[in-house]
Amino acid sequence: MAVLNLNNICAAPWGAPLLQDISLELNAGDIHGVIGPNGAGKTSLLACISGDIALSGGSILLGAKPLQDWKPAERARSMAVLPQLSLLNFPYTVGEVVMLGRIPHDTGVRVDRQIVSEVLSEMDIQQLRERLYTQLSGGEKQRVQLARIFAQVWHPVGNRPRLILLDEPTTALDLSHQLQLMQLIRRLAEQGCTIVMVVHDFNLLSGIAGQLCALSAGRQVAQGSVVEVMTAAVFKEVFAVDVTITPHPGDGRPIVISS
Repeated sequence: MAVLNLNNICAAPWGAPLLQDISLELNAGDIHGVIGPNGAGKTSLLACISGDIALSGGSILLGAKPLQDWKPAERARSMAVLPQLSLLNFPYTVGEVVMLGRIPHDTGVRVDRQIVSEVLSEMDIQQLRERLYTQLSGGEKQRVQLARIFAQVWHPVGNRPRLILLDEPTTALDLSHQLQLMQLIRRLAEQGCTIVMVVHDFNLLSGIAGQLCALSAGRQVAQGSVVEVMTAAVFKEVFAVDVTITPHPGDGRPIVISS
């Protein structure tokens, strides 16, 4: 059974269409990348999936149930969202910010503290646990926000779907922490977590995604495997640029080189 189904979804919350006839089907463990130029509808697509933007057409299923039929608390136990910009100006400690991800659950203080400790370690911020979030650098704040959303869906529970939506998760991260994040995303996918991510580094995305969707002006220009979508023709149509696509010398995955 699919974790996420988008059936010809359309969205026009402010009059002009933001998205038109987008269809996707994702199973447990899928890592799906979304690419496109600024204003293509990538963030709007994630907002539709999270329920923050209402559909004007089509339907979304989370698990086997329409998204609108999920109660907010129930949905929060299955879906975690990293927005493009996370605003938090209260003097919470890092540990307190990450613990926010456990609010939808009733697993108890001991379990929640253990999960927080695990995700702090995974994101290389355990040494920052007692630091105030407002005193951190941009990259440190991003890792804290990532830890928060991972804590929200850290463990599988029965047959409950687990879905993570990431909007530009590598923002402000150095190369080492970008690679660390990709490794963690792979491990979560291996454990059955489904991940949809918007990333502007195509070559980074090529190394982790199983499927890609290319958007342009709110329309789905291409959908399929990385090899099928990362082509010179698609980049010309979507980004209006000429690129060379070459195999990676190590694993053969497509690499984008600007012409």
